[in-house]
Amino acid sequence: MKYNEVFTLDNGMFEVMFKPNFADGYTTIFGDLEPNVLDTTARLCAGNKTLLSTVTFESAPTIVNSIISMNLPDWVKAAKAMLAEYDMLKPVQRVTTRQSDATATETTADHTEDSIKAFNDVEFSPDSKTANNSDKQQTRGESITSTVAGIGQINPTDAIRKEFSLRLDKWRKSIIFAIINEITNEIY
Repeated sequence: MKYNEVFTLDNGMFEVMFKPNFADGYTTIFGDLEPNVLDTTARLCAGNKTLLSTVTFESAPTIVNSIISMNLPDWVKAAKAMLAEYDMLKPVQRVTTRQSDATATETTADHTEDSIKAFNDVEFSPDSKTANNSDKQQTRGESITSTVAGIGQINPTDAIRKEFSLRLDKWRKSIIFAIINEITNEIY
């Protein structure tokens, strides 16, 4: 049997099996893309491929659901990674945080006494006396965070949007063909 004979317009792999049975996974991977679009793509690209002898009208739902079940967790992880939101204009390349704290305490006591002695005196007699006491405490804290961001001189929005769109479309097609390759005899 050929692919088009089992997976007809009314019995599409994505509309009848993938979306109803794996709704959350389908939405994560394909978003708002209608399943009949995916079924049409599959029919156009693989319509004349010969199915494995075990794939019949009756067994097709079980086989396709099994293939999807086994691969869905990896497909969902990849979809989440591809659809993760980030700032296109300032992707963070490096964040560095440095923190330093310093405390210094200083106490100074200075006693100065000036004395005079006449040539015939035995003892010094105090003339002037100075006493200086000072306390000084200094606390300094510093926290610096620097972020390096940016992607250069190109128009980042257009470049990233085009690249992302292209990769997402190719990745979605690879899921279609991953399922088709599991149920057909032909590799081309």
